[in-house]
Amino acid sequence: MRLLRSLAGLQLLSETEPGVLRPTAAGDFLRTGMADSMAAMARMFTDPVMLRGWDLLDESVRTGETTFDTVSGSDFFGRLKEHPAMSAAFNEAMSPGHPADRRAAGSGPWRTSPPCARRAASPSGA
Repeated sequence: MRLLRSLAGLQLLSETEPGVLRPTAAGDFLRTGMADSMAAMARMFTDPVMLRGWDLLDESVRTGETTFDTVSGSDFFGRLKEHPAMSAAFNEAMSPGHPADRRAAGSGPWRTSPPCARRAASPSGA
C-alpha cells in the first residue's frame, strides 16, 4: 500500500476512498492498450542501463562523450539489437503517431503540465 500511496503522491493514482486507488488522467498515460499510452516510453527510459547512464552525467558534461557505451558495453543500437524487449519498447515509443509526436506538435491534452510537474517547477513547491 505504501508504494500505491507514493504513486498517489505523484498524482498517478487517486485514493477515491480509504484503501481504494484508481489511476488519474496522468496515470492513464502509463496504461498499456490505450491510444495515448506512454507506457513504452516509460519502460524504455526506466531500463536499468538507461538509468545508469544518468549516474555518469557529470562525466559526459565534462568530456562531451556519451556514457551509454560505458555502462552498457555497446552503443545504444547495439544494446537494442541484443535486448529484444528494450528494442520493442523503443520501436513502440518512437513509432509515427505516438503521443510524444503529438506532444511535440503542441496538440492533445499535454499542452499544459500535469499538476505534479507544475508543483515541482514552482519555487515554493506549491
